[in-house]
Amino acid sequence: MWHRKILGWVILLILVLAVQGLAQKGLKTKVVAPSIAGLTLDGRPFEGLTALPKPLLIYFWGSWCGICKSMQGALTGIGKEASVLSVALSSGDPQTVSSYMQAQGFELPTVVDDDGKVAQSYGVHGVPALFFVDRQGVIQQVTTGYTTRLGIRLRLWWAGRS
Repeated sequence: MWHRKILGWVILLILVLAVQGLAQKGLKTKVVAPSIAGLTLDGRPFEGLTALPKPLLIYFWGSWCGICKSMQGALTGIGKEASVLSVALSSGDPQTVSSYMQAQGFELPTVVDDDGKVAQSYGVHGVPALFFVDRQGVIQQVTTGYTTRLGIRLRLWWAGRS
C-alpha cells in the first residue's frame, strides 16, 4: 500500500517539474538583465537597473494571480533586507496597482508593466516569475511558480556570490 503512495508522490513531482520546465522555457538566464522602463507607483518614469543595489531580485507578478498573492508577505519581508524590484504585470495603471498593494500590505519598489513589454523582454509568459541578478547585472537563476521564503533567500545568496 505504501508503494502506491510513494509512486503517486513521484508521479506528482515529475508532473510539477515538467510544468515548471515548460513555464521557464524562453526565460532569460545567464545574460545581462534587460533594462526596465515603465512607471513607478507614483506615476514617475523608471528607466534602467544600474542604480539598484546588487544582487537584485526582479519579481514579476499580477494582482489577479493567487499564487503571487500567497508570496507577497515573504517578498515584503525579503525586500526589507535585500534589493527587490517588483514588476506588476497587466494589473492596471499605477494608481490601481498602488491601491491593490496598500490593501494587501505589499510593500516593494514597483514598476507597472500594464502592456507587458517589460515581461516580454525577459521572456515571461506567466507569473510569478523571479529573476536573480548577480553583482555584475547577469541573471543567474530564474524560478516560476510558488517559491518559498527560504528558496528565495538561498537564490539571492547564490546570486550575491557570483
